[in-house]
Amino acid sequence: MRLIDDSPGAFITMCFVVLYVTVAVEAAMLVSGSLALMWLFFVCVIAIAAGLVTWMLHLLDDGAPVTPVAAVAEPEREPAAPVQEAAPAPAPARAQSGGRTLIPA
Repeated sequence: MRLIDDSPGAFITMCFVVLYVTVAVEAAMLVSGSLALMWLFFVCVIAIAAGLVTWMLHLLDDGAPVTPVAAVAEPEREPAAPVQEAAPAPAPARAQSGGRTLIPA
């Protein structure tokens, strides 16, 4: 990540150079009449891709040791107490016209 942090422009330039060189090699591979030259270019493209993958994995590696997921122990938890649902509060009685009181069911 040092290259990206120190000079983002150089990183972008390097990415474009690798991209255009790879495209040029692939175009030369397709145009060449020689089967041996085509295989040489094909191996060159694979080597460029392998180099890019290795470089990106090196950039993304933080250096921490890798621990398998199964080896990470989950902390012990106490069982949760059962939650009792609160009963809804009774609705207040409302006065109706005519002096009657409506009592909800």
